[in-house]
Amino acid sequence: MAAEGLSFTRAISHATTTTPPFTNILTGRYAFEHGVRTHSGAKLNPGIRTLPELLREAGYFTRAEVTGPLGPEIGLTRGFDEYHHRDRRQSENTGWGVEFLSGLGKMRAPWFTLLHIWGLHRNRQVLPECRNSACGATTYGRALSSVDLFLGRLLGALPENTLVALTGDHGEEISRGAWDE
Repeated sequence: MAAEGLSFTRAISHATTTTPPFTNILTGRYAFEHGVRTHSGAKLNPGIRTLPELLREAGYFTRAEVTGPLGPEIGLTRGFDEYHHRDRRQSENTGWGVEFLSGLGKMRAPWFTLLHIWGLHRNRQVLPECRNSACGATTYGRALSSVDLFLGRLLGALPENTLVALTGDHGEEISRGAWDE
């Protein structure tokens, strides 16, 4: 993806948990404006428009496939025609991932999908083919290789002329050595 697109290597997140940065991404606003400043218990400011709202108004079918703390109670469902919040155990490396990929061709165009993947969070999920040192020296490295395999399958399943924006919402406990596991 980096070879064929743009890569930003110095992006900095203002928070180390999922919810505030995802809200930043979907609103283009900082937390002091959109109101979601914490991992849980916060709600999106009702006066702030979201990217899915704008895209839906422009005729896009909008869909979210999220997990973890991105539940509907935050208010990020606004603008999505479909908002699916799955259990953390249903990741890209389970049957859910296979179903997600097979359903991509069935969405009406134009479409926007927000996909939140979970494989790098604890308990990290490693595909059987990545359970070896060639895929990484640590569980984190092998989980990252597993995510890479899924992303390769995702890119292969997308229709031509699809724009993909891949981003990380925050760092995973970098200061506590999470990458060493």
